[in-house]
Amino acid sequence: MRNNSKILLLGGIAALVLVSAIAIPLVGYANEKGWKPGPEEVLCRLDTRLNLTVEQKEKLTPIVSREMEKRHEMMENHRQEMAKLRNEFRGKLEKERESTQKEFASVLTDD
Repeated sequence: MRNNSKILLLGGIAALVLVSAIAIPLVGYANEKGWKPGPEEVLCRLDTRLNLTVEQKEKLTPIVSREMEKRHEMMENHRQEMAKLRNEFRGKLEKERESTQKEFASVLTDD
């Protein structure tokens, strides 16, 4: 029974390391303000800094909107790629953990 307890303890530690390895890099990607500015906010900031004319605002609006849509699409693609990589990595870590548990089980006995 003692052997099983050690294996379970090592498995728990391995799971904790796995969760930490995946979660820690995600910290810091959150937007500090909790929101993303829309085209109107971006144009308002530009106007404040540059004192834009009405004509400039009208010409910049589709440019800013298009750029924001491209960024959104790029970020979504990146999120999907990262999710796939995380899942692959989890699988590799799980295989390694199972292999290590088998090695421990072959060394540790009930004695």
